[in-house]
Amino acid sequence: HTNHLKLDTPLVDTTSQSILIKTQDLRMGASTEACLLHLKETNDSNYIGINTCDPQSPVHVHGGVLISGDGLTATSDNVTFNNTNTNITSGHIQFAATSATNITGKHVSIISNDTSSDAGMTLESRDGIKLKTASNKSLYIETPQIDLSSHKTHVQLLSSDDALKFDTNTLVVDAKNHRVGVGQSDPQATLHVGGDTRLAGNVALNSGYLS
Repeated sequence: HTNHLKLDTPLVDTTSQSILIKTQDLRMGASTEACLLHLKETNDSNYIGINTCDPQSPVHVHGGVLISGDGLTATSDNVTFNNTNTNITSGHIQFAATSATNITGKHVSIISNDTSSDAGMTLESRDGIKLKTASNKSLYIETPQIDLSSHKTHVQLLSSDDALKFDTNTLVVDAKNHRVGVGQSDPQATLHVGGDTRLAGNVALNSGYLS
């Protein structure tokens, strides 16, 4: 087996306070160099670059990342993102794509193959969790059941005449005028049913009329 990569001797640059380890592609006479690891100090900040010669953050990885661990025996989180800065003005953890036109698959995917009853993914936040899409995009939830039984749930809707819709007119909530339409896309009363109604029980009227 022929070794096509040459590992250069680490270069210590005392001027810029950095350590640079490069590899060289030797296939078919090629002399392409790539930075395997770059440790540098810039403006009193330490940067680590993996597969990049010009790290732009404390840890900059160019390419895919695999973080593995034995989650079955771990006594704590395998991966922890911790920020003790109380003056956070932007996202703590960001998954970003610099060119949306080149995305052909999933942008962010979190998968758990554990089938135990208490397995899954937990999102916890003291100040709330925000899920946001572009104005013309949808949020898709693929699950056979949504369980809200563990806590009291208060749903705050936008003050709009179509704040919440199920299908086109199966159920419409008009939070602006405090109306609910069943089979009616534009409810004109507190409860507006568009179609036949069957009531299993008594109907009590405090005032008004029934026709």
